[in-house]
Amino acid sequence: MARGEVMRAIWNLIGVLKPLWVSARNLLRRPVTVMYPRDSRHIPERIRGLKIGLMSDESGNPRCTACMACARICPARVIEVEGERVGGRMRPKRFTVNLGSCIFCGLCAQACPADAIAMIRNPGWAAMSREELVLSLEELLEIGSKEGPSWQIGSRIRGDVGG
Repeated sequence: MARGEVMRAIWNLIGVLKPLWVSARNLLRRPVTVMYPRDSRHIPERIRGLKIGLMSDESGNPRCTACMACARICPARVIEVEGERVGGRMRPKRFTVNLGSCIFCGLCAQACPADAIAMIRNPGWAAMSREELVLSLEELLEIGSKEGPSWQIGSRIRGDVGG
């Protein structure tokens, strides 16, 4: 046998033994499977939520001032805001978020000067159709009041970045 053939045979043997070694090593490891829904994994406090909610003030009015900062900064262009003047203040007339296209980056929450948008920490949420993923102003306000915010509200994020 030529030296080149011997080297090729050794490399082929190493190519077969490496995956076998990885498999043998993982065979002795404990499983990481969680028996959901009976057991659930620990969800980190600083998770970027799978929902977006609109916060309201003490009187129940949305904090949103229809400044459209969230719609302008959204890279996926999933937020649509239409404002109207009510009692000398701008308020959202129409506010929709398409969660089916949202990338959950949290830029909308960071950009909101009124802390109206919050990423909600709710990993168990699901929808049955794409239409359910388009949330209206009323649905967003309901989510915000029912679920409450996670850590991801604009002032908290901006405070974290500066500190």
